Amino acid sequence: MLSSSDKVPTLAAPIVLDSKANRQHNAASVVSESEFTLSGFRSPCLIGPLVTHSQLTTVRLRRRPVYRGEEVTVKSTIKLTLVGIALYALPSITAVAQSTWKLSRDLLPTNNQIAFSQGSNGVWYFLRSDSFVHHPVTYQFLSLYNMPCVSDSVSHFVDGEACWQNPTLERGIYPIPLVGINPTYSAQSPNGAFLIPKRSVFMHPSTSGFAVIGWKSPITGVVDVSGFFSHLDQSCGNGVIWSVDIWAPSGNHQLATGTLPMVGPSQTFSLIALSITKAQVLYFVVDPNGGDFCDTTGIDVTITQTQ
Repeated sequence: MLSSSDKVPTLAAPIVLDSKANRQHNAASVVSESEFTLSGFRSPCLIGPLVTHSQLTTVRLRRRPVYRGEEVTVKSTIKLTLVGIALYALPSITAVAQSTWKLSRDLLPTNNQIAFSQGSNGVWYFLRSDSFVHHPVTYQFLSLYNMPCVSDSVSHFVDGEACWQNPTLERGIYPIPLVGINPTYSAQSPNGAFLIPKRSVFMHPSTSGFAVIGWKSPITGVVDVSGFFSHLDQSCGNGVIWSVDIWAPSGNHQLATGTLPMVGPSQTFSLIALSITKAQVLYFVVDPNGGDFCDTTGIDVTITQTQ
């Protein structure tokens, strides 16, 4: 973390996973290097026309070496090639049949990238903007997955803390904006300045744009939407601006907003009896409020269908 010291794509066909593995064994250690190609779909924006180009998404998993007498550890570099399609262009990934969606619960059933993925639970997406205009047509996927998260030279994440991050480095240094999770059962401190609560989701914007979480509705009906934003890193900076937006044919509409100061409690939101149609998207946005130092922000969201 920084400190002072498309329409959402859909999978319209089965995923094809090709693996080429080269294993080397000796008396001291076991190392496996694997390369995978995943055929799927990706769009560079949440709302817009069909796109035909592809983007390489790199997934990095890091583990310590393992020696004789210990479990075998696999060092993997997984390259996901995702071909893009706009969010409303194809049917959605089938969401789990349910009437309540909770961000932290849906992203944390396991401690790996299978649960924390674009389209998690059929509804959750991790995004960024390249400007400070609330215009979802310009939002793009956070296409770089790292586990543990990657940050500046003074920040270190524990194994299991994963992030979807901007593949283009902010100021040539920081892979932000990002959306991350702490799936462990204890609070974690990346740089000693603040804590990320256990079993929680966090975001970090950049000076170039928002960090965004999108919820793509799997139903047509009426929902209640509630949650909170919290400024986790209160060691420096000027706080953040948060908002809850919805996209409609008439454009983007801001449903709730607030400003979190550098030091202060969480801020909650509650939207009652919100009418929504299938494939419509809610956006949970964090704006850096001018500067992105110390902007790590906690978030949780609960969406309940009432009709």
